[in-house]
Amino acid sequence: MQLFHSLISANVETRAAIDCAAEGLRAGVEALLSGSGTALERISAYLRRERNVLKGCPIGRLTQDPAVVAEPVLREPVEQTFTWLRYVLARAAGSATPFEQAVDGILALLDGHTVH
Repeated sequence: MQLFHSLISANVETRAAIDCAAEGLRAGVEALLSGSGTALERISAYLRRERNVLKGCPIGRLTQDPAVVAEPVLREPVEQTFTWLRYVLARAAGSATPFEQAVDGILALLDGHTVH
């Protein structure tokens, strides 16, 4: 029984940490994308913001954690954050097209193909 309570407590603490990271990411993105400038300028500011790119996205790298992926309670805020980010980027551009083009471009780069 003690082990069960320890696992629940660990999940609650982990979920709180993921929620905190997601809220921080959302606040930073919202600040950049709701600022002044054209859609391209705002999205460029977001994509070119100061960060340790080799460390990766604090939310995105959670998808590499098998415990997060396997546990719906831990995976939920990750999924919600990416859904929110897609919506916010499309809203900033006034269209879903730039987001879809960016996704296609990134996937093509990862797959080793050239986008024309």
